[in-house]
Amino acid sequence: MTHRGNTAGIHDALVGLADELRRRNDLAADQLADVPRLIVAMDSANGMMTDADVVNWLTAPDDHES
Repeated sequence: MTHRGNTAGIHDALVGLADELRRRNDLAADQLADVPRLIVAMDSANGMMTDADVVNWLTAPDDHES
């Protein structure tokens, strides 16, 4: 579990999440059975990002990698 309280921290967490999702996409179906589920919870993201921003960021091409 992690908590990020500023935009830079949220960015770093989302970059890490995107990396993990790419890694999981490369796994064979039988390998996914033992992979723990990921849960992302956002609370009070008011001035930082909208839900649509997060979806757009996660589904965009890899031009946002650090």
